[in-house]
Amino acid sequence: MSDQGSFNHMLKVYGITKLKTDIIFMSDIRLCNARGITNILPLEQSFRVNPYSSYNFVHNSHSNKRGVGILLKNNCNFTILQEERDEQDNFILLRVTKSGETFVISSIYGPNRVCPEFFVELRNSLSRINPNNSPIVLGGDWNCTYSRLGPNLNPDMLNMVNLPNARHTDLLLNICEDLELADPFRTKNPNAKEFTVFPSDPLRKIGQELTFSFSPEQF
Repeated sequence: MSDQGSFNHMLKVYGITKLKTDIIFMSDIRLCNARGITNILPLEQSFRVNPYSSYNFVHNSHSNKRGVGILLKNNCNFTILQEERDEQDNFILLRVTKSGETFVISSIYGPNRVCPEFFVELRNSLSRINPNNSPIVLGGDWNCTYSRLGPNLNPDMLNMVNLPNARHTDLLLNICEDLELADPFRTKNPNAKEFTVFPSDPLRKIGQELTFSFSPEQF
């Protein structure tokens, strides 16, 4: 998203804002180009003023790789109470209020390589930003699966012979167990194979993007 003023830039902005949803999680946003030039200010303006919906853009991205962001629709009257970011542009956490309710939302871009430190830092940030155990929604691209089943049985995989980063799956499941989080889609559809994105190459390996929240009985 670092190419300001280009037709491709506006296609991306309009493609996102035309969803018109209250909250939008984004990952791998790359707000700087290879020369280190940022596009943050024009991009914030594009999200604020466009033909579809006006959004407040909150982000954690400092290079031409990785990066995460959250869009909050301006007419929904969200108030940001606290923010947490990591230095590797892997996550951003917001504690927000709306209509008297407080909750925590986060956009995630999980490391591709084995990196237990990512989960330690995420846990520490969640502890700081959520001392009162408010509802949590963690969304994004975790670069691992929620299911621990093998490739032939795993509902979160397609055209893959091994679990992608199985160590991260274990660490992710530990967080879900400790914080009583669940994948809402998988809870409602235990065996369904559905994906948010399909690559143009039908043989390319893909996995499901994941969103976690408090289990339904806690709402």
